[in-house]
Amino acid sequence: MIAQKTDTTAPSARKSHIGIVYSILMVLLLLVLFLLSPANKVYASVVLTAVLVIATGLFGREELDETKMSLPMILCLFGLAGSILLTMAISPYSMRDLFIDTSFLLLTVLFFYCIRPSSFEISPFMKRVFYCLALAVVLVSVFRRDAETPYYVFGSYDKNYFGVVLFLFFCWCWYEKRKLGVAVCVVAALVLNSRGYQMMLLCFALINAVIWIRARRKGSVSQPSRSVHPVVLFLLFALMFFSIVTFSWWWSTAVVGGDTVSASLASRGLNDTSNAIRFNSNLYAIEQISKDPLLIFRGYDIDIRRVMNIGNPFGDKDTLLASASLHGYRVVQPHHAVINLLLKHGVLYTIFYFAVFSIVIAPYARKETAGVWVPFFLVGMVMHSTMTSHYLLFFVFVLATSAHDQGFCCADASRAAKKLEKSPNQRVVRRRVVSRKGAFI
Repeated sequence: MIAQKTDTTAPSARKSHIGIVYSILMVLLLLVLFLLSPANKVYASVVLTAVLVIATGLFGREELDETKMSLPMILCLFGLAGSILLTMAISPYSMRDLFIDTSFLLLTVLFFYCIRPSSFEISPFMKRVFYCLALAVVLVSVFRRDAETPYYVFGSYDKNYFGVVLFLFFCWCWYEKRKLGVAVCVVAALVLNSRGYQMMLLCFALINAVIWIRARRKGSVSQPSRSVHPVVLFLLFALMFFSIVTFSWWWSTAVVGGDTVSASLASRGLNDTSNAIRFNSNLYAIEQISKDPLLIFRGYDIDIRRVMNIGNPFGDKDTLLASASLHGYRVVQPHHAVINLLLKHGVLYTIFYFAVFSIVIAPYARKETAGVWVPFFLVGMVMHSTMTSHYLLFFVFVLATSAHDQGFCCADASRAAKKLEKSPNQRVVRRRVVSRKGAFI
């Protein structure tokens, strides 16, 4: 009998090769989110995306060969491609952002769906480089926030988007157990006047407190819970759309009025001009969608401001004053991730975009990771670009990290449970672990 020859080095070699691909991905995130100015982000994204695709072909071929796409994912990708072809055929507007948003969505499909999450591995050295450089930029951006600082809010034009990046970096530090990074991000919430960032941190704290209390009460090291089904996630996006439309109508008609104060006042509350403009703009966007039936097939892309007569808040003051208004307040680009995508790329594209997005993140969306994806979904209801481009890629990267690491609370609860199991005076009922086939699809 001839013994079969086995290659015992293949698994470790595969992990190291995949680690190279994810290390390049971290370099991309580090550059476009922390180090480069907005003017240089596009060039870096194009170059590093090409490098990522080549590296995946060289080092991730075995993983890609083993990938079996589900039928829903195949259908959604074909639908997405069909909507893009339809837009190219009938749209008179620019399609720059259409290709950019699609490229980053396909990157998430490639790195967090096609390549198995079990092979998600990055070298400790690359993690340290990412952490040290990102933390240095955070310190400079938060505690020396002036116009002459080259790293002014990560090159972002708005402090609220700075808050989104800061929150995702906080989550990454939390699950990687980087205590200094967590502390700096918490202190930043007191320095940075961003209600969105403060809301996300508060939501994260409440969710993880519930997880920690439940883990302590169970008295055993619990196994990962079942992943949220993609259909449920897609319905959540639909709920985000209909709920914000209803809430915007109520806020604009019942809340906004003589008691609305200027957003520049230190004593401002929720009923300020900032929220009045935000929710009025959502209603204006819905009116625009109802007036243009071709928005089912195509969107306005980067021409959205010109078509909707929306002034650039960072542009010419006279142009801003001459822009459209509703209920006495100027109109801005709709502050909602779903509504904004509907206007920029059309209804069909948006449906297939969020369907693909739901399938990609479903394996990582669990109760244990709710502290990451729930606040991110909530902030998408008041900000327009959080679920596209670099923000999308960084979010899925952090969510995948949180699905593989315990973080401080769960680790503490696990240690307490192990001590309880060793105690002779306590009886611990061990729960049978039922393997769930297809937890990572």
